[in-house]
Amino acid sequence: MAETNSGSGHVTIDSGVTVSGGGVGIIAETQTGSQTVINNGTVLGSAGAAAYSSMAGTGSSLFINNGVLRGATAAINGGGDMTVLNNVALDGRVTTTAGATTEAINVGTWTKAGGSTVTTLSNYGTLSLGPAGGAPATLAVSGDATFANTTHWTARLGATGVDMIAVGGKTTISGGTLAVAITPGVYAIGAPLQVLTSTGGITGAFDHAYISGGTFASKFVETANGLSLMLGYGLIAPIAVTAKEKAVANALDAATRTPPTGAAGKLMSAIYSQSGAAPLATLDQMNGDAPGGAINANLAAGRMFAEAIGARQDVLRSEVGSTASGRSTRAMAGGGSVGVWTAGFGSVDAFAADRKQGFDAVNETAMGAILGVDYQYEGLSFGVAGGVSEGAFRAGAATGTARGLHAGLHADINSGGFYAAASLSGARYTDDTSRLATAPAGLGAETDTGRFTAIE
Repeated sequence: MAETNSGSGHVTIDSGVTVSGGGVGIIAETQTGSQTVINNGTVLGSAGAAAYSSMAGTGSSLFINNGVLRGATAAINGGGDMTVLNNVALDGRVTTTAGATTEAINVGTWTKAGGSTVTTLSNYGTLSLGPAGGAPATLAVSGDATFANTTHWTARLGATGVDMIAVGGKTTISGGTLAVAITPGVYAIGAPLQVLTSTGGITGAFDHAYISGGTFASKFVETANGLSLMLGYGLIAPIAVTAKEKAVANALDAATRTPPTGAAGKLMSAIYSQSGAAPLATLDQMNGDAPGGAINANLAAGRMFAEAIGARQDVLRSEVGSTASGRSTRAMAGGGSVGVWTAGFGSVDAFAADRKQGFDAVNETAMGAILGVDYQYEGLSFGVAGGVSEGAFRAGAATGTARGLHAGLHADINSGGFYAAASLSGARYTDDTSRLATAPAGLGAETDTGRFTAIE
């Protein structure tokens, strides 16, 4: 504690010294005099108490911080005039009781300044109102505020709003940087988000003002008494890597040219608010592994059905001029014969992931049965076949089944060393898919199911 009545008091905390306790770190008291505290060490406040408390009556106090001043409330002005000059690290809010005046001068780094109430603010250094990803807060300045060209202010944009400095007097901006750090969430596109208000007006502008994170296209709108941020959709396609990611990203960019509303608007803004690897993960999740896995299973069944018809044609060709074997036949008038045949097929396939194209690993099974009827007369034969198939697949996080109804025709000519064969097959598939989809920005997770038909 530093006390004086009407004189001048002076306290210096040496480098390497830590001042803390069960309550306030340092208390400076005076009636009509002045107190100066120079901190070259570390001053800490306990939970619920300020690191530095000034009660100056009609006098004044000056806290020069050349070290660390830290507390949920870093400094509190209980009366009189208080000046806090931060040259190094100020961590916590600075508050002022009614009737007192507080001058805050930040040359170093001031963090967790949200909730502060000061009379004047002069910023030359790095300023933030709270930790990254935290809830937005307000720094209230009842008088004037000044931002020098060395300013670097990081404001947080979250689902509940944006950090704001509210100035009751006039604001002078001589340059510097305003970086708005976005937290993934759902945002209103095109709605103004007030970053700075100034009742007495704003003179000057920041040299650089931008959004840090996300793929929004933003603009800052300055009015006579404030500065607002407006969000718009940018382009997500440039960050896509694989062919499938690029296809999905191009579709999203096209869909946001006119900002969607409702549930679609919430989802789109959540996607575009993501940073780092998160948007790529979202593109991968949306890239269509479920239909791709079903299509692969369909193609496998269709291929095996066509191969079975081809194998039947080989049998018929070998039987020309010989006694039929291995099939049920019935002779017809004129020397022709009708044959009935059956076959089964099945396969188990595994495809490795193709990271360049964006395909996940696929495992699939397919099996089926065929019933066919054909007519053979000397070197001429033709026939029909039908079949059913059942397939299952796993592609990335997607699973599903593929059921098919198959039909085919074939015709063969085998005469005097000349042989020609033709076949035609097709199928109608019913595919069921399922996958767990996790929406970005906490919008929840759900199991997406689908059923669609395909004609081959």
